Amino acid sequence: MATTHELADRLAELVWRTIKLRISLLVVACVVLLIVWSALSIGDHRAQEIDAELCRQLVDESNEPVRPPLAPVLSADIFCAPNGARSYIEAGRASNEMFSPAYWSRVGQSGVSVLSQRYKDKLKQFAEYDAKRRTAYRLDIQLSSQYSSGNIVVNALSVAEVVPFCILVLLAIVLLLGFQQASYKSQLQTLLANSKEDSALASARSQFFVWPPSLTRSRATDCLVLSPDGMAMLALFAAILYLLGGVLSAFIPNVAHLTESIFFNYVFVLYSAAFVITCLLIVSRRFYLRPTPPFVPSVVGNDNREQSRGWQQWLMVALALIGFGSLLLPWARGLGSIPALDGYQFLVKQDLVREFGDVRQYPIDPRLFRAMRVQVAIALLFLLVCGVDAALWDRLAASVARAGRGIRAMLGVATLFLCLNFLLYMGILEYQSEVGTPWLFTNVFSQALLEHSTSYSIVFYDPAYGFLIFLACCLVLVWLSLRRGTWSHD
Repeated sequence: MATTHELADRLAELVWRTIKLRISLLVVACVVLLIVWSALSIGDHRAQEIDAELCRQLVDESNEPVRPPLAPVLSADIFCAPNGARSYIEAGRASNEMFSPAYWSRVGQSGVSVLSQRYKDKLKQFAEYDAKRRTAYRLDIQLSSQYSSGNIVVNALSVAEVVPFCILVLLAIVLLLGFQQASYKSQLQTLLANSKEDSALASARSQFFVWPPSLTRSRATDCLVLSPDGMAMLALFAAILYLLGGVLSAFIPNVAHLTESIFFNYVFVLYSAAFVITCLLIVSRRFYLRPTPPFVPSVVGNDNREQSRGWQQWLMVALALIGFGSLLLPWARGLGSIPALDGYQFLVKQDLVREFGDVRQYPIDPRLFRAMRVQVAIALLFLLVCGVDAALWDRLAASVARAGRGIRAMLGVATLFLCLNFLLYMGILEYQSEVGTPWLFTNVFSQALLEHSTSYSIVFYDPAYGFLIFLACCLVLVWLSLRRGTWSHD
């Protein structure tokens, strides 16, 4: 009995230490995020002053040349407002490309030294502005000890760029510790339930916020009962999510040309890290919380298994056919006179909308269109594999069936990753169109100048019902392919 008591005390102590470590890590994360967000907010106020200064200088320069009598004079009070000064600056940066040697060499004019010198002077002016604006986000960190002290000067933008990844890793560690805590708790409850102590002594030994063992299954209302550690961690998790959202909302506007690429941007890298960590946590949770022996698996009747196989088989085939059929439906609805795009058009080469001399106009930026075509092709391959695997599940050999399930699972994860990423990209576009960013349309102007091609921004398209049907089919098939207990070929 003494050994049982010592083991119970040891498990309870481990639970308590795990709780303290998890709460400490969450508190540290909250403090770091609060400091970074505060530094970004202060830096934004300083940067707005720098933006207004350069904006007024650019407006004065545009009003200096001799103008026609009826030409309007630009007002600095209108263009250099706190929310519009940087947009005017970035528009000037983009329009400066009109004076670049690369542009004039394409149109066949060379030797224009005045324009070339103006281009270089503007590049220098914008480079000095970028450096000066970056110094506005100075962050002083004071370190002190019993014997000495000192200051570390860092840039809040650089810190904010790295901190979200560190927070993701820290949250993953906290969740892993939570899996360990649940495992300790389960072992302790099993140990106390099997002991011959009376209930009062068992409850006393299940200390350190451990739920007391029960001889019956918990009721549905038991999940509403609060525990001190659960309440504290829930509040800290909510605070971290709020502060992380604040840091990202303050930092992301400083990331230039965020939506020019679906894959190669900061948000995509952060999302990829979060997705990979989430997948690893799901696998780790199954490992930490797997039943301890002796374990008797539940047996499902053959009739139920056959019925489950039957309806899931035909459901997957039907969803695959509906997904392929949605290619004939509109996927993107253009605003105004912009023509709509059907699903199959994302698999073929884009048709020109019109040509203005040597400038070609496309429905969508060719670089974005290529990325969309790759995503649609992977999703269609997943639908094809699901449909074939479901239709032929009882005709394939065991080795081929296992390989098919593995391919289906991998394509399902890839499809889920791409679907969520594209929804995130669309959300950022919607946010930029509502709030406005300094470089929302400047890339279109630069593209027309340097690449002799232009296109409608994706902001001018809305998702149509064909795309929503295709997306729903993909997500349901991903759920059927990855959920536990799905029918198999075994």
